[in-house]
Amino acid sequence: MFGYERAMTSSRLRRRWFLVALAIAWPTTVSVTLALEAPQAEARSGGSGGGFSRSSSGGSRSSGGSRSSSGSRSSSSSGSRSSSSGGYYGGGGGSIRLSPGCMTGIGIVFLLIVVWALIAAIIKKAQQRKAEALCVGRVQLAFDAVASKGLRARIEDAVRTADTSTSFGIFRMARTVLHTTVTFQDHVAYAHFSEDKGLAPTPGEARFNALAGEARAFFDREIVRRDGRGMVETQRNSSKANELTDEDGQFGIDELFVVTLVMAVQSTTLGLPEKLSGPEDVRLSLQAMLAITSQAMVGFEVIWTPAAESDILTRDELLSDLPYLAPL
Repeated sequence: MFGYERAMTSSRLRRRWFLVALAIAWPTTVSVTLALEAPQAEARSGGSGGGFSRSSSGGSRSSGGSRSSSGSRSSSSSGSRSSSSGGYYGGGGGSIRLSPGCMTGIGIVFLLIVVWALIAAIIKKAQQRKAEALCVGRVQLAFDAVASKGLRARIEDAVRTADTSTSFGIFRMARTVLHTTVTFQDHVAYAHFSEDKGLAPTPGEARFNALAGEARAFFDREIVRRDGRGMVETQRNSSKANELTDEDGQFGIDELFVVTLVMAVQSTTLGLPEKLSGPEDVRLSLQAMLAITSQAMVGFEVIWTPAAESDILTRDELLSDLPYLAPL
């Protein structure tokens, strides 16, 4: 009997410990379940527009020049060989035997002509490469969101109305975007400049696309996109709960608005400041891009975020995702 009571007591204790453990674990289980089922915050939005003009890179002109140079060399060399072969010069009713000394002189002259043609071709090709060299620059500016109110709408309007199917249409869009950005340059809070010089046409285009793609990767959904293929838009929710939360009810204050300008020019340099020292360098960077002519510019892209009225970008998010931006 005593053993039976001891077994029952042990069983009761096990049940009590089980209930205690369940009571402790239950809030944790509920919290984990709620965290998994909670609605996710809206992805960061962005927009972009622009393009790259392949016809302005000069690649076809370069190859054409090389072919014409080699063709002239081939013609001159074959002509020289036909006139000197056999050691005779035909004329009138007889023939004249050329002396070994004369043959040596003609060979030297012919060799000099060939060397001169090769040197001229090398110089010409070097000049063509220098003329076709591209410089790709990027200006990235983070504006105070409140002070720059209206900048987003004006940039988007410039992209919407642009003709990005032609090089001149891209140039006109670049001028409009740059002039608009200049009017808000006093409200830049963070900035960064970069410039890649002396790039061949193909690597230059690849670098241009890489910089534009890097800026577009900063956001998750692109609600506005215009390039040479036309305009692409996605659904956006323009509602906002209040000034402290976004459309999903997530807490946060809209602090910054980021604009990235990528430009490729057919020149040795774009003229961007080497480093950021203050607000004056922001003005110089925008003026350097505005100074580029339509003949020199071969590519331009503008990327901005947030693009949706309901989306926000906080200072902490900016410093976490774009740590190389320097404060002014």
